[in-house]
Amino acid sequence: MKQEKLIRHNDREAFEKTRKEFVQLELVKPEDELRLWESKAGGNPYLPKVTQYPRNQAGEPLHLLAQLNLGQLPKLPDFPDKGILSFYIDLNDDVFGMNFDQQDDQSGFRVLFFADVEENEENLVTDFSAIDEHRSNCEYEVLEGGEFMIKGKASSMYIAAGDYRFDEVIGESSLDYFERLAEEEMPEGYEEVDDLYNDYSNPEGEVHHQMGGYPYFTQMDPRDGGSRYDTLLFQLDSDYDKAGEKYAVIWGDVGICNFFISESDLKARRFDRVLFNWDCC
Repeated sequence: MKQEKLIRHNDREAFEKTRKEFVQLELVKPEDELRLWESKAGGNPYLPKVTQYPRNQAGEPLHLLAQLNLGQLPKLPDFPDKGILSFYIDLNDDVFGMNFDQQDDQSGFRVLFFADVEENEENLVTDFSAIDEHRSNCEYEVLEGGEFMIKGKASSMYIAAGDYRFDEVIGESSLDYFERLAEEEMPEGYEEVDDLYNDYSNPEGEVHHQMGGYPYFTQMDPRDGGSRYDTLLFQLDSDYDKAGEKYAVIWGDVGICNFFISESDLKARRFDRVLFNWDCC
């Protein structure tokens, strides 16, 4: 675990108390079109015919960012063991449906949860031609690479350097912590404080697609000490597709997107109360 070598010996107990399980997600270009109920970014969503398609306040359709079939992914504490979580955003809005003044206002984005997964396509919406045409004419796009399969593997991490709770649980700001580490016992292979901070913040590499765990930001954590949104539900990072020589996922100027929920709402399956955030450099 890369983070471990960037922790002072005397602080290991404090950091160990922050360790969280999470699912590291990977985007894979499928050889064939994915089935409606599979985990995916982009593509056609899982939507039972009895469910109204999500739209913004103007009545325009929102578009699928990603959906997670929880029965196909590693299990996490408090998360459902099965069902589908779907995330929709507004591609005709330059901030993709995020409301800066009230980030849990779902009029411009939507999170849907289906506890039971129906695999009989006769009971599912299968004709998305009008939605696809609308998406092709939208002013903005996040999924430049089209549809991707989502795969996941179990992992764990310590509290992220940018998390608003770092000061509280470690006793000082993350910047102060790594400055002190550099002064007292600079780890082998490092020369600058920024290198320590960035490497600690990137425990699994440069891309941060994940479910659960701690969030990553290019700017600041939008939450504060009084925030009820203490749990990272889903995170989708900008992701460069080397094979295609273009970005598969791009948030503004190479940013990242987070969806947060409270622990109590997650346990109660209350996905109508979710905070949506994205930022970029």
